[in-house]
Amino acid sequence: MKFYLDLCTFAIMIRKLTVTCCFTFCLIAKILASPIDSVFVHVPSDILSVLDMDARLDMIDLYNYNMKAEAYNIYGGKSEMTQKTDSMFSISLTESSRWDLALLPQSADTIFAVIYTILSPAESSRIVLYDADWQPLAYQFQLPEIEKFFREPYPFSPERMEILKQDLKMCSVSLSFSPQTRALIAKVSTTNAPEDDLADLKHLLFPLRYAWTGDTFQLSPSSE
Repeated sequence: MKFYLDLCTFAIMIRKLTVTCCFTFCLIAKILASPIDSVFVHVPSDILSVLDMDARLDMIDLYNYNMKAEAYNIYGGKSEMTQKTDSMFSISLTESSRWDLALLPQSADTIFAVIYTILSPAESSRIVLYDADWQPLAYQFQLPEIEKFFREPYPFSPERMEILKQDLKMCSVSLSFSPQTRALIAKVSTTNAPEDDLADLKHLLFPLRYAWTGDTFQLSPSSE
């Protein structure tokens, strides 16, 4: 009799476990309704170590329900998904860092483009392109030289330009994706420049836009 009761108890536990697993799988499937959501959840931990799978799932669920998409990261602080479309998203990882990902079409497969940005003391970015197996591509985007951001003809005298060029040696380049077109946008971060020169630097510099061709990023003719 005891053996029969134990067997019944075991069967009930198995059934409950099966129902729970089915519910969990259905819930995850519902959360990962968009391809970009699935990609985000399955980014390898060595590429996005700050957020575990539970935190990523929470972010997606909250964002999809138009709620503040915050979750605790591995450091105990809060990270937030600040923007998401069908092909890209942006994550505020910490107070001093941002992480962006975009899906880029290619003839054979999809390319994963990841931007790592340090926000302090000035925004400074790097981008890495991965294949569908999260292996770095042979082609990698190179940050443009600062002079590429200058308006031409130069709006200042040669003497003034030399001073501004010296200021720009302390500046860095930040990157982001356009939510509408997935274009790569490059800007000069002038946070470290002397305050007296900021107005002239703003007049001198303009952002660059790079369009994805299927194999490389190419500078758009009209970047302003």
